[in-house]
Amino acid sequence: MRSKNRKSEIQSNIVASQQYSLTPSTIDKKIVIKNEEGETINIKDNPAYQSVLDIAEKLNDKEIKNIALTGAFGSGKSSVLLTLKKDFLQHKYLNISLATLDCLNKEDNTIERADLTRNQDQESARQGENKKVSSQSIKSNYEDDESLNRKIEYSILQQLIYKEKAKDIPQSRFKRIKHISECNSCIIASGILLFIVSCCILLEPKFLHIQSFYTIFSCGEKWRFFWDIILSAYILFFSAYIFKKLIIKTYNNRINKLNLKDGEIEINESTSIFNKHLDEIIYFFEVTDYNVVILEDLDRFYTPNIFLKLRELNYLLNNSNAISRESGKITFIYAIRDDIFKDTSRTKCFDYISTVIPVINPSNSRDKLLNALKEKGVDEISDEVCMDLGFFIDDMRILKNIVNEFIQYRQKLQLNLSSRKMLGMILYKNYHPSDFAKLHNQKGIVYEIISNRAKYHNSNVGEKEKRIEKLEEESKSITNFYSDQKAKELRTLYVMKYIETNNYIQSFYVNNIQYTLTQIIENPDLFFKLENNSIQQYHHIDFGRRDLNTKFKDIEKKVDSKYSYRERLNLYPKRAEEIKTEIEKLQQEILELRTLPLHQILKTYSADDFFAECNGNRLIAFLIRAGYIDEDYYDYISYFYPGVITPSDREFILDLKIGKKKDYDYKIHKIEAVINDIHESYFSKPEILNVSILDFIVENKNTFSLQYTLLKNNIKKHNAFDFIGIYYKEGRAIEQFFSDILSVWNDFFSKGVLEAKSTQIENINFELLLRFFPKSNIKKYENEKFIDYISNRLDFYR
Repeated sequence: MRSKNRKSEIQSNIVASQQYSLTPSTIDKKIVIKNEEGETINIKDNPAYQSVLDIAEKLNDKEIKNIALTGAFGSGKSSVLLTLKKDFLQHKYLNISLATLDCLNKEDNTIERADLTRNQDQESARQGENKKVSSQSIKSNYEDDESLNRKIEYSILQQLIYKEKAKDIPQSRFKRIKHISECNSCIIASGILLFIVSCCILLEPKFLHIQSFYTIFSCGEKWRFFWDIILSAYILFFSAYIFKKLIIKTYNNRINKLNLKDGEIEINESTSIFNKHLDEIIYFFEVTDYNVVILEDLDRFYTPNIFLKLRELNYLLNNSNAISRESGKITFIYAIRDDIFKDTSRTKCFDYISTVIPVINPSNSRDKLLNALKEKGVDEISDEVCMDLGFFIDDMRILKNIVNEFIQYRQKLQLNLSSRKMLGMILYKNYHPSDFAKLHNQKGIVYEIISNRAKYHNSNVGEKEKRIEKLEEESKSITNFYSDQKAKELRTLYVMKYIETNNYIQSFYVNNIQYTLTQIIENPDLFFKLENNSIQQYHHIDFGRRDLNTKFKDIEKKVDSKYSYRERLNLYPKRAEEIKTEIEKLQQEILELRTLPLHQILKTYSADDFFAECNGNRLIAFLIRAGYIDEDYYDYISYFYPGVITPSDREFILDLKIGKKKDYDYKIHKIEAVINDIHESYFSKPEILNVSILDFIVENKNTFSLQYTLLKNNIKKHNAFDFIGIYYKEGRAIEQFFSDILSVWNDFFSKGVLEAKSTQIENINFELLLRFFPKSNIKKYENEKFIDYISNRLDFYR
């Protein structure tokens, strides 16, 4: 009583589960359509119920004794059979299920054997030995199939025998352990003891004769005669009962084995379990009322020959005079997949075939998944996610289990994780549980792909790095070309053109001072006067000092009709500046590529190569390329235990990963641990901006140089002037940070001051320029806007 009360107390505390049951459910006859308010707007017949009606009708047809219920895996065959047993109670159903793990090995062996046979046949055809190899392959396949069929037959027979209680099939030769209760044990012991006592009293053996007992229990001749009759009747009844049991136990026994010391002789060996124990099967149906036998999971063994043996067994049962049925027949119903038979031979095994149309397929799986999630209160999953993931779901039971596990993981992890990624991880877990288990041990396909991130990154930056190498070579050649010597050569070219234009020029006069041609060429300032037409006279070799009437522009056109002297002089330096800018841009692109999430890096990676690296697994390839599984996979498959980082630090990291912004002054306790736990790619996101993190990185910028560069680029790219204002007030390393960022942020004035969203931001940024802008870069702000702005500010404060 105490245990029962305890049990009831436990059950009273159990809360009803809000998740789906994975057991087959019955099919409703009608479909009730409701509107968004839950009101019934239409009721119509359920087309899925037609399969139940079809089979029920054929059960009454005496000619149909073998019915196949076909459909794809997970199409709802079990639901049809469950509904049949519920709604049509006039039949007595016997369920036999052959769900076994050995079927997977059988499938693999069958495929391997088929491939081996095919390869052997092709090879033998080339060598002229096709017949010999084929016969060996057929013999091997036949032996394997027969061995499997014997196991299936044994399992069916075992389920038949153990279906009923031993007392309901007393003449069965298969003996089982029988449980005898304490009450029955006492009754049996009392009956045996009473039998012995009765025999002793009735027969009065001399060795048990005790005169004192006879004297005490003496009751006269009449009573003595009465008790003799009673005891005799009991002895006869008990003896008859014992003989009945012995007859039942020994009547159907036969000698199969003789064990003679070390030897063993077995008689009546048969290759078929059905043939060997046919009388046992017939006896079972003779003493029971089962008239419909439902066989499930036979298709998992990939051996169509078993259906022929079951059809033969059904024929023997229905033609046995020992079995009498009110319905007049025993019907076998087989729940099998459509592809169990490779050709039209399935019509020879069955009298009727009923097809079940799958409830779910890739065309409607999105709606089914979306409805299942919403039905359980999950409304944050978008239609696009359901469309992506639902395409890979082809089984209603798997769909329900995905929803169940999604809810379980979300409840148990209790973290602010991305529902999109979690649903993708659960889909991967259901379809590839083995690889999912390996993920915990840093093994498997998914882990190998994620750990090869550098490989995919390098494949993207390869062309950019080659381009940088070419630009650097070009820049080097330009630098070598543009030297003082090269400039002198260019000036020589123009001076020589003067000599060609004005014959016999020996020298030039500058401010009445005579300079040789060599002096003009070597001195850029003297040549500049020639360029500006400031030199008005030259010295003629025969006539002395004469006026120079040729303009420099005329000389420029004669030297190069496209480019002037100054353009040619600045041509190469300008190109060098362009090359420098292009190299910086490419380096920035490489840096950004390095910080991209894995799925974005894979966009430019060969889809065929990546598919091969996924071992041809479409689901895994899709989940990774679409970003459902990435570097933060561990957050979605394991608990978080506080240790290296605090729960509040963990919350910051998780919010960062899903794009949720925290306050800039959010307190982080284990800063270095947090930085090490964040992938480089997240330092390019605006959500990473935090005063504590920036302080630590600036103070340790040699160790975290990449993160520092990414943070500076992040602030520039997103014009994070609100963060700059907070950091200017609360940061520790403001002098170092603002000196570093202002030295590379060329448009800080125009973006942060002229285009400021508020006066407060404008004033802070202008103050930053005045305090921290490097003097070496002051020329970048020597423009009219900057000068005018300074003037206006000075006028305002006057």
